[in-house]
Amino acid sequence: MEFSTNDINEAKRRVREMQERARSFSENQEGQEEKNENKAENQRESGADSSFGISDIIGDLTGGEDSSKGLILALILILSKEKADNILILALLYILL
Repeated sequence: MEFSTNDINEAKRRVREMQERARSFSENQEGQEEKNENKAENQRESGADSSFGISDIIGDLTGGEDSSKGLILALILILSKEKADNILILALLYILL
């Protein structure tokens, strides 16, 4: 089977288009990672404020009757430490409500 010049040019155009998509996707991913790192750094700097809220939540959850809330909170903490998907973490937080 032989390919015409038009077929070859079309294939080249598609390759360039896919490379551009991949390039823009990887740049967006890198930008998102930088935002997450900056956010984590800002949270570390204001650690006193955030630790107060977390200790209150932990105290409320571990002292209560329902130990599953404490388990969900521990899962959230582990997933956030491992940089899991934010949608998953938000869904678990919603369950806590």
